Amino acid sequence: MISIYPASWAILNKIYLKHHIQWNEVEEIFENKPGIFKISAKDQYGKIRYKALGKTYEGRYLIVIFVRDKEKNIKVITSRKMTDSEKKQFKGR
Repeated sequence: MISIYPASWAILNKIYLKHHIQWNEVEEIFENKPGIFKISAKDQYGKIRYKALGKTYEGRYLIVIFVRDKEKNIKVITSRKMTDSEKKQFKGR
């Protein structure tokens, strides 16, 4: 089973305080068959970054930026509301 976890407590707090997103909403994105796209070859730590575009149970359109760890678990870097162009990409996947 794949786990989803924040990169740090600071990231978890930032997602909530800056972007007004609850952690359960981040988890819902992955439960609701998100569109997943590779967004970088490798970051400064040698990890490939991905974005998940999805919709919460309440209908919020969110983007989640993440990397995979050695066990293929999802390590969340940030999350925020989608832009209009990201919504188009999500709906047209």
